[in-house]
Amino acid sequence: MDNLYKDDSIESLSPLEHVRLRPGMYCGDTSDATQLAIEILGNAIDEYNIGHGNCIYINIMNDGVVITDEGQGFPINVTREDGETVLQASFDVINTSGKYRDDGVYEGTAIGLNGIGSKLTNFLSHKLVVRSYNSKGEYEEIAFIEGVFSKRNTGVEKGQTSGTTVSFWPSEEFFASPQVNEKKLRDFCEDITCLCPDLTIMFNGDTIKHDNGIQDLLTRSLGNGISMLNNILIVQEQREKQKLDLALTYCDKSSSNIVPYVNCGLTTAGPHITSIKSCITRTLNKWAKEQGILKEKDKNLEGSALQEGLILVCNITAENVAYDAQVKSNLTKIDTTFINSVLSEQLEIWLDNNPADGKIIIERI
Repeated sequence: MDNLYKDDSIESLSPLEHVRLRPGMYCGDTSDATQLAIEILGNAIDEYNIGHGNCIYINIMNDGVVITDEGQGFPINVTREDGETVLQASFDVINTSGKYRDDGVYEGTAIGLNGIGSKLTNFLSHKLVVRSYNSKGEYEEIAFIEGVFSKRNTGVEKGQTSGTTVSFWPSEEFFASPQVNEKKLRDFCEDITCLCPDLTIMFNGDTIKHDNGIQDLLTRSLGNGISMLNNILIVQEQREKQKLDLALTYCDKSSSNIVPYVNCGLTTAGPHITSIKSCITRTLNKWAKEQGILKEKDKNLEGSALQEGLILVCNITAENVAYDAQVKSNLTKIDTTFINSVLSEQLEIWLDNNPADGKIIIERI
């Protein structure tokens, strides 16, 4: 075996080639193509969050997916210096986005921060077609084959509202199954409409909407568990761009269930989760000693014990969030000062107003 470097040993790949060679590096789980749908759906949710459109349509076909939003649409037929239109570049030029700047349209709190998502969906699909309308009914439609530009159509449809439709057909070359997991995607839509109570998602013709907001997400997360508290804790507070929507209860099970969304994206790890757990532990111990349930000489109750039976759901809106990968499940950076301040204050007020529930939490341990 010849293991010596030669002049052709070092290769440079185009973004398209690299994404197709290492799809898992960009979309994480490649057992199915669900992440491709979530990338497009995330863009539609970003539009909703800045006040453009309150309905998203998702239709899953045998081999493809169609997602339509009622957002502001892309700039139509605007050509860049490289000769591509803004719409085309948004789907085939990596690191292209309108969401990088904190002072931009999306104020630094969008799900799509990296300029990769829509390109990822395009590059890992046999075919992708995007059609976008502006408020005048002008449209631009672009088709890609295997991630490469194929053709463009333009025109005007009188009376057509603004918005964007993305249709794509994932490639079996990159996924164990090129199908979208309908249950996984539907569950995500159920959660998102709890976090966005004014948003309606039409999923294969079914209406998904949750008027009770974060409280409905808590009920979903409780599952078949039975709440032990008379009154749940609900926190809804905003300071400038930072916002915390949170609901908390305790159930009859020994396990805990924490469902932490950040900027409407589901996360699994990060300093925000650590901060929430620490805040709950610190505040409950402080309150228990103030109430005489714990004596001054008693050791503090451990966080792991105080989390038994905890059901907590939240959505944190924050700027300057950093993740370890494109799938954005693991946060590496987020300012937790706001979270600590608000949750400590609101949990302490809730305990003072609901001492019977506070004692239930402490005494079960």
